[in-house]
Amino acid sequence: MPEVLEPVVEAIYHADGYLYYRSELESIIRSSSTDTNICIVGGGLSAGEIAIDLMSRNDGQQFEITSLQRGLPFRNYNMSSFTSQIYMPGETVRFSQADESQRRLAFDQTFSTNFSGVDVEFSNMFWNFLYERSLMGINNYKLLDRYDIKDARFEGERIHIEVDDNLSNETQADAYDIVICATGYFDSLPERLFANCSSGIKRESDGKMCITTDYRLAMTDDALKPIWLNGHCEHTHGISDTQSFSMVAHKADRLLPSVMSHFSETMLA
Repeated sequence: MPEVLEPVVEAIYHADGYLYYRSELESIIRSSSTDTNICIVGGGLSAGEIAIDLMSRNDGQQFEITSLQRGLPFRNYNMSSFTSQIYMPGETVRFSQADESQRRLAFDQTFSTNFSGVDVEFSNMFWNFLYERSLMGINNYKLLDRYDIKDARFEGERIHIEVDDNLSNETQADAYDIVICATGYFDSLPERLFANCSSGIKRESDGKMCITTDYRLAMTDDALKPIWLNGHCEHTHGISDTQSFSMVAHKADRLLPSVMSHFSETMLA
């Protein structure tokens, strides 16, 4: 959840549970005597799919959806054949051997290949979906792109959100009955999993775990038992680490010899 929404987070839905609370949203829309004002925060695939689903399932009902995005609207993934080479083993070797600052820069440059975007097919379908609705006189979808949330607070039972236009610096506000965040995820599993031995793990300057090229956690004490990670290594091995099937054999080729070497050394000792 964006930090700016913290004051109202108890009343906000997240995209991860949409299928579980969808019927609840429909009840709110259909039981309201006035237009239900809905805000969907985010510009990725989940944000678009939720908007389409709500409009398709609740046709004839009184509601309006505002799609609030801080960047260009529903930008496409970078899926060129040349860019896709970053999902191959050679990129992982090159990425993992770079220093920390270079890896952060490289990751930012590859972010658009897999996150916060939509593919071309969805983009065209969504555009045509909205266009066809406009021809039928159905205009209950509003897009606010390149807007930053400035403030959020409760206004009775509604959520009051102020936003800044990144181009004009003008501020505008509206109150919403429903706010859904399709704002992505943080990979918190390793920190939670290793909470009891966290002090024994080496850290990079930003606090992330140090992981060697063979996917082993770097420890502050060599006497500690070794831990290998099969996943959760995007910050050290690149964006393909937890996403690409093309990396399965490469990771096995790095992990297995490292594990076997450790136990061979242990038995010899």
